[in-house]
Formats: sequence, structure tokens, C-alpha cells
Amino acid sequence: MKLITFFTPPIFAQIHFCLKTTTKAMMKIPEMQDEKLVLKTMLVEFAESYCKSIQHLKTRKILLPGRKCSPKIVESFLGYEILIGRKRLTCPDMATARYLKIFAEIGMKEILVPYDPTKTAEFLPGLEKKLDQIKELVARIGQEKQNKIKLRTAYKKIRDKLNCPSSLS
Repeated sequence: MKLITFFTPPIFAQIHFCLKTTTKAMMKIPEMQDEKLVLKTMLVEFAESYCKSIQHLKTRKILLPGRKCSPKIVESFLGYEILIGRKRLTCPDMATARYLKIFAEIGMKEILVPYDPTKTAEFLPGLEKKLDQIKELVARIGQEKQNKIKLRTAYKKIRDKLNCPSSLS
């Protein structure tokens, strides 16, 4: 038996390539919509978990700079300090420092902090986990250049949900 090979003109190869890429792009659209829906629900869950964990505790109000940044926790003689841009905020223990770091990263202007650091330590891992999941999902959804913009908008949505009068009273 003799194999017969056919020469495909370049135009047919280009059409075939275009069809393959458009079907792949069309297949990604529902996934992207699902991931955006998941992101919206995760943002709501983050805000709800904060409100549920705080509402039955005695709290104090702490003022933060109110702009999105990447804060750092530094150990000092008097406890811990959070470096938020050019400002330093002292914290009595690591749990409170980690708690304030989350909300400084989001860009909150003020936040309620429980008086009891053991109560803060109870729900802190859940908040950190949800924030990390939001960051990972934003990184998966967009391209590298768009990640910062999408993360900024996600943080803005969290701030809007947490700045409602019912959550900070």
C-alpha cells in the first residue's frame, strides 16, 4: 500500500488554526464567568465572616491610613509594630498585628478590634485563608498586568461592604 500525502495550502492551515483558537477562547468564557461569580461570593463571604465574628464581642475602633498597601509586621521591645507605608502602628501581640495587617492591606480607614486577643486568634486564620483565596483567584482570572487592577477592585468591593453602618457601629 502506498501512502498518499496531500499538500495543504497555507490558507487552510490558518483557517484550521483560527477555528481551534476560537473554540478554545469560547470554552474559556464560561470558566471565566464562573470564576468571577466565585470571586463575588468570596468577597461577600469575607465581609460576612468579619461581621459575624465581631458583632458579639467587645471591640475598640482603630484608625488605619486608609489606602491599599503591603504592610509588614516588625517585632519591637514593646510588642509588635505594623509598618503601613510610612506610619508605624504598635500592637500588643502577634494576633492583633496579623489582624490589623489584613485590613491595612485591604485599605480600610477604621476597623473594629476585639479587646480579647484570644478571640481575635480564633477567627484570624479564617480571614487570612479567605484573603489568600481571593488573591489566588484574582491571579488565576487575569493576566499579570491586570492582576493589580483586579485586586484593587476586589479590595474596593470588600471596603464598600465593610464600610456599611451596620458593620462598624
